[in-house]
Amino acid sequence: MKKRLPAYGQALRKALDDGREPLHGIGVWIDRAPPEHSILVPLAVFRDTEPECLDWSLCCGRDVLIPHADSVAEPRLKAVCHAIRDAGPRRLILSVDHPFPHFEFVVSVNGGKQ
Repeated sequence: MKKRLPAYGQALRKALDDGREPLHGIGVWIDRAPPEHSILVPLAVFRDTEPECLDWSLCCGRDVLIPHADSVAEPRLKAVCHAIRDAGPRRLILSVDHPFPHFEFVVSVNGGKQ
């Protein structure tokens, strides 16, 4: 069965096909729409979609950031992280807002997985 791209994936696919790479990486919003303006190229997975049913290959070899990761239920966050990690991103980073804003690396540039 062929998997479909995440929401907003067609625009990223077209940009990549035109030879344009995301300058600041890809942002994956979970169960929410991305902001109207962002330096990250948006992808999203919404409540009605299981992340393992999506084609995350656009993330392969690229930096991926999940904003507001601490606002997502842990099982859902883990499912999205596993699906993206299996695609082979260069980095997979969680942006956490509480108790203070910080980042957590799930996959680092050297290929280490956490």
